Amino acid sequence: MKTYPLLESQMSIWLGWSIHPTATAWNLPSVLTFPKNIDANRLEKAVRSVITQRQELHIRFLLDKQGIPRQVADTTMEIPVIHRQLTEKEAEDYITNDFVRPFEPYGRKPLCRFEIIETPQHHLLLCDIHHSIADGTTIARNLIGKDLPEAYDTTITSNDCQHTETPLLFRAAQKEKLVQKGEYYRQTKALMLEKFGQTIFTKLSAETTHPWGRSLIEVQRMPMKTVDEWCRQAGVTPQMLFTAAFSCVLAKLCRQQEVAFFVLNHGRTDHQLKDAYGMFVRSLPVKIATEGNMTVRELIDICRREWMSTFRHSIYPSTHFCRDLNITPGITTPAARSAPPGGRGASRTR
Repeated sequence: MKTYPLLESQMSIWLGWSIHPTATAWNLPSVLTFPKNIDANRLEKAVRSVITQRQELHIRFLLDKQGIPRQVADTTMEIPVIHRQLTEKEAEDYITNDFVRPFEPYGRKPLCRFEIIETPQHHLLLCDIHHSIADGTTIARNLIGKDLPEAYDTTITSNDCQHTETPLLFRAAQKEKLVQKGEYYRQTKALMLEKFGQTIFTKLSAETTHPWGRSLIEVQRMPMKTVDEWCRQAGVTPQMLFTAAFSCVLAKLCRQQEVAFFVLNHGRTDHQLKDAYGMFVRSLPVKIATEGNMTVRELIDICRREWMSTFRHSIYPSTHFCRDLNITPGITTPAARSAPPGGRGASRTR
């Protein structure tokens, strides 16, 4: 079987995972709840069909002779779909305490799990995919929003599916390696190192990370519709508003006017990648100068200019950036609409 390099976005996950192989921090679990009129056996066939069609779900990692990780789509690797019948309480306990388990960095075991649970009131589809082979777009848009409904609504079986083309994830990784050998990469690297060479990335003190430190922050919740409407009228994206708010809060917590941290980008600027499975999300360094008398719109404009500047240089990945500056990845903004997971259990979607 032919092996392929990792995307740098995959590498950033793999490096942490290889150091902490028993951690579940890089698991991406979800639970889909269906009414009883959904055919559970047909749902299982749909899941098996997607597993067969999507080679990326069969990815496993190995090390080459230099100790560098490579990836291969091992289509001979079996990915089971476990079917259980439980009570509502048993299902809740299983999802909360037992479903999310560590994946193995090496070996021939799959980096995804699928289970169907039938309860007296619902059918539940449990999915857990390791972040090294998937991102939020992979799961929410492509798997849950597109592939599973299409497979459920068609009569195609897993035996009818054939692996034909090289996965887009692998082709993107090969292209990335070639680009990193070019002059534009070297120029971008020089620019980024000059800009951030003397920068001290913001860190939170023990006081603000300690539970008692929460008293330093006054939380006022606002309906998402209100935020969306404000953004629409102001002509800004929720993500940019979130980045500006994050910069402001971070500056106040650290008592600094300039803060430096990392922001996330979906990494799918190539239109061909919108339907691809894989981990494409990039971490981009930004440096935001805040002032006390600055308006919200002024801060958003500063964040937008900084964000676009670093995005134009995203060919220089954060793994190389941190390596060349001898720093560890610092504070990173989460996605604007994401919520922190509760405990070890999977998130629910109805």
